[in-house]
Amino acid sequence: MYICNSIVAAIKRNFKNPSGKPPLREYPKVFVFMEKPKFIEDLGMQYPTIKSKRTFRYGLYECPYCGKTFKCQQTSIKNGNTKSCGCHSYLFQKEWYHTHNLSNTKLYRIWAGIKSRCNNKKSSGYKYYGGKGIIVCQEWQNDFLSFYNWAMENGYEKGLEIDRIENDKGYSPDNCRCTTSSVNKANRSKFKCNKAEYKCVYKYTNSSGYFVSIMHEGKQYCKSVKTPLEGAIWYNNWIIEHNTNHEFIPL
Repeated sequence: MYICNSIVAAIKRNFKNPSGKPPLREYPKVFVFMEKPKFIEDLGMQYPTIKSKRTFRYGLYECPYCGKTFKCQQTSIKNGNTKSCGCHSYLFQKEWYHTHNLSNTKLYRIWAGIKSRCNNKKSSGYKYYGGKGIIVCQEWQNDFLSFYNWAMENGYEKGLEIDRIENDKGYSPDNCRCTTSSVNKANRSKFKCNKAEYKCVYKYTNSSGYFVSIMHEGKQYCKSVKTPLEGAIWYNNWIIEHNTNHEFIPL
């Protein structure tokens, strides 16, 4: 019996998760063979082509995938070089090059946009991202499904965006979150208009107050303060209180 993992993957993709969340995706795997094509008849010694000078023993076989009969050298079947009538190779390539069927989704466009503004110097947003040293982590750089699965596991749904928690750092699972458009824009404004003299202390655009932020174990902790110095003191006290390895802000 032959087991095709691509068929199993297709079933998983169509399976509705009882939790209501979309199931995680996996890349298709190579088919698993448990026996060779069924031998039907010995066709004797034959020349492979008209110009061949040597004969080989051929046989008639039944393809385990489509049931079609095909002629093949018996040694090629025995040593495992031929596994089907040719349909296996077609199915494998079709599955491999159409891996996730998510190219038309918003999440895929978000991922492509992130890579473009971080890597493509011709992108209009490159000077604000890649030009300032913002990069995409190796885990997400060439693996959309890794990015997709992270988003699904962290509450992504229609209408949300991917936001960097600390805007001086790149795109990675530890520095990203799923949030609304308004929160994303507010976060960009806070960091863009930073006029404080201390790191991690930022000035609000629509008020005279300041905003201090610290990242720990994938979570952002923040507090509104009246002065940059107050924010720096709160930052240092937070490190002491929670006994973390963050660097203190020089006062």
